[in-house]
Formats: sequence, structure tokens, C-alpha cells
Amino acid sequence: MAASTKISDPSTKSHFAYQVIKREILNGDVKPGQRLRLRELSRRLKTSDMPVREALRMLQLEGLVQSENHRGAMVTDLTIERVVEIIATRTYLEVLAVVESVPYHDDLSIKRIEKLIDVMRAARTPARYSEINRQFHAALYAPCPNEFLKSQIDDLWNKVWRTRSRSIFDLNPSRIDKATKEHEAILKALKDRSTAQVEDAARAHRRTTLKGWNSEIDKP
Repeated sequence: MAASTKISDPSTKSHFAYQVIKREILNGDVKPGQRLRLRELSRRLKTSDMPVREALRMLQLEGLVQSENHRGAMVTDLTIERVVEIIATRTYLEVLAVVESVPYHDDLSIKRIEKLIDVMRAARTPARYSEINRQFHAALYAPCPNEFLKSQIDDLWNKVWRTRSRSIFDLNPSRIDKATKEHEAILKALKDRSTAQVEDAARAHRRTTLKGWNSEIDKP
């Protein structure tokens, strides 16, 4: 699922530039490792260099852009080791958000989660599965009242969403069936309104997800 980056009415030129460049990164219009040339961006966005420079600085703070001496800014191309660090952090926060969401789920939100699992079962490619997988996770913690927590999780998703071109489902397609079963276990616990069981199922899913990613680090 492409992250939500619809451009709102910008209050400043730098915020406008930030929104445009971020949307292009997350939509895959610019690729990991691609140079982000200041003058070219300024001309294309019809603004001076200063707002674009500030936009790139903000994106660097988010981890979507990196800056190197004598080379300027470029879209972050993460190592697999850093990807695993980010995913470990994100999934830890997700367990907390999912647990906090349990009392706020209703029949409608649970039906949406059921439908997403059905769509995942029918997914024909790892890329499609990965897209629905993100929607599934977001639906699990959507009712959580802690908006800051959810925003941090979303930022961590974005750090690897387009800056890492291949998901674990591309690297290891056998994870698809296993992940679906783990998703079904979370859903069952959620239907039972059992906070303890939801937490256990979410933690088990986190462990196997990290095990899958760590096995990729160990490959020659």
C-alpha cells in the first residue's frame, strides 16, 4: 500500500517541497540511491533553493534522505542490517498498539480485518501480499487512541517501504503462508476479545518475522 502522502495546502514553501519529495519517494518515483539535486528540484518545484534545502533536511531527519560529503542528498538505500533494526523497533511498538486497541475494536473493524486476510490469501505476488500486509497491520492498531504511537509506527513503516525495494515476502516467499496463519491467530484472539491472547499472538508473529529477516542477514 502506498503511504498516504496527498499534498495538503502548504503553509510554507519548504513544507510544500517536503510533501512533494516525500510523496515521490514513497510512491517509488525516485529510487533508493538516486541523487536529489538541489537546483533541479528548485526549478521543477518553481521555488528557490532554500525551501528545498529545508525540505531535504526534514526528510533526512525522517531517514528517507541521506546526505554525503561532496555528493549532496540522495534517497536512502538501507542495508539489510538497518532494515532489521527498524523492523524490530516497529514491530515492538506495534504489539503495544495492537494490545491497546483491543477494547476499541467493534464488529465493523473486525470484519475489515477478516476481509484483508481473505485478500491476502488470494494475493498472487509477493508485492501484492506485502501491500495488503501493511493494510492488515494498520487495521489491527487503527482503533488505538494513542495517536503519537501510531504516527511513530507509520514513520518506521515509511523508512523501509520504498527505501528497501524487496520485502521479506520477495526474499522468502515461504513466509507468505506462515504469516497468513499468524494473522489468523491474531484475528481469532481479537474475536474472542482476549487481550492476553492477542498479545501472545502478536508477539509470536513478531518473533517469526524477525527470525525471517535475520536469516536473510546470515545468507552469504
